Amino acid sequence: MASQAAEERQGFWHRVTGKTGGTISKQSSTHSGIGVRDEGTDAWSDGDDDLMMQYNMPKTTKSTSQSTLQSASHSSSSLQAPHIAPISPSTSTQLTPASTIQQTDARSSAQDKAKGGTLAQVPVVHSLPQARASSSSAEDQPTNSTARSHDAILQEERDGDAQPKQRAPSPNKLVTRVPVPPELRDRQAMRLAKFERVVHVGNVDLEQLRTISWSGVPEQQRATVWQLLAGYLPANAGRRQATLERKREEYQSLVQQYYGVREQPPHSKTFHQISIDVPRTNPAVSTFQQPIVQEMMERILFIWAIRHPGSGYVQGMNDLVTPFLAVFLDPHLDADFGAADVSAVPQEALAAVEADCFWCLSRLLDGIQDNYTHGQPGIQTKVQALSDIMQRIDQPLFLHLDTHNVKFFQFAFRWMNCLLMRELPLRCIIRLWDTYLSENNGFANFHVYVCGAFLKTFSKHLQGQDDFQGLVISVQQLPTEDWTTRDVEVILAEAFTLQSMFRDSHKHINL
Repeated sequence: MASQAAEERQGFWHRVTGKTGGTISKQSSTHSGIGVRDEGTDAWSDGDDDLMMQYNMPKTTKSTSQSTLQSASHSSSSLQAPHIAPISPSTSTQLTPASTIQQTDARSSAQDKAKGGTLAQVPVVHSLPQARASSSSAEDQPTNSTARSHDAILQEERDGDAQPKQRAPSPNKLVTRVPVPPELRDRQAMRLAKFERVVHVGNVDLEQLRTISWSGVPEQQRATVWQLLAGYLPANAGRRQATLERKREEYQSLVQQYYGVREQPPHSKTFHQISIDVPRTNPAVSTFQQPIVQEMMERILFIWAIRHPGSGYVQGMNDLVTPFLAVFLDPHLDADFGAADVSAVPQEALAAVEADCFWCLSRLLDGIQDNYTHGQPGIQTKVQALSDIMQRIDQPLFLHLDTHNVKFFQFAFRWMNCLLMRELPLRCIIRLWDTYLSENNGFANFHVYVCGAFLKTFSKHLQGQDDFQGLVISVQQLPTEDWTTRDVEVILAEAFTLQSMFRDSHKHINL
């Protein structure tokens, strides 16, 4: 099996790139810890999220009228509900993922380029093609009609004539049923057939499933594959139906037992925060504004908080429900998730999807629990690791941020807390999670390398900002609204290269 997986990875690499993985030069350097200041309020979404964990963290708002650094205070919810032992996470199988993926052409959107979204090339990772760096041309550069200087925007802010530009919601963009280009349809059909051969057997070889899923899962098989990779469905086909029935009944009993007390102390504060956060979730996808979908999310999050009083509900968890909802609802919809009427789905199917989302979310959060416990040590460790990685792979950007007093916590806290859910379109997150579920500790360790590759992508754009406010605004609002799954695959390819270089270098990167 190991030989077969190795041959497949090698074949995939040569098919899409014609190259093999390169090397990265390591530089020995010292770094200082991340500075923290006194208490404050962090506006890490749109300026109105009240983070719930209690520890000091630098703060910066998106309003350009205020440029001082403060910290964020978070108040976690402590539930006094009867304790129900959480389900233990399944034992992870070590994955040797498919090799890196072909780097595609740079996005041609003139609007993104006007925002400075040209993707920069990593100077020390030589295994990827130079497509993005070579794709920039004069016609892609900002023009007077499509771009204004940052100073001009700031001046309008001071005059009260403008507000920072926000990304326009795009509710009609496809989420779960992205069309396949004609030239790739034959390959996609063969890929789907391969998944069917692996999944529809008496006992699924999970190692093989992880190997082929690393480079993406066909939408027709994604719901089943995600449930298998998350450890929710058993590998034995004969046990699956009984397992589904038992877990769905267990979830419904939890709802009946606890959801009725959501408005009563001591649970009312937790549910109040959930009910505030759910309507804010992913406004670019209109389906999440449907009342029936919001009710499903409220129940999932509240029951999870009841079962995990050690951490309770933390803002950002609402974002982590959305990929599961989109993927598990898709087989029951007659249109793409982004344009579907969920109320037309039979109630029995909705109840099953809700239970499946709850258990898969529980499995995910079990693996990153230290992100949400008191003091959030997991997030602090990951942000520091990201800082260390960037100091080694892109020292000019690292020094540029440091020179302008931009701390990694000011933007990377949200990246770790929400797993880039607020930085990428949902269709890209779904593709990203195909790989995360295939990786060993994908949502924890591998995510840090993805964040490093993601930040490095915008290196030139960020180095072009020569003041604190411009840097903070740019790094918190990176132009990704028109990204496709191919853009994500470029990031995943580079992240895999970084992980291969740093994973066993414990003296350099502490994860």
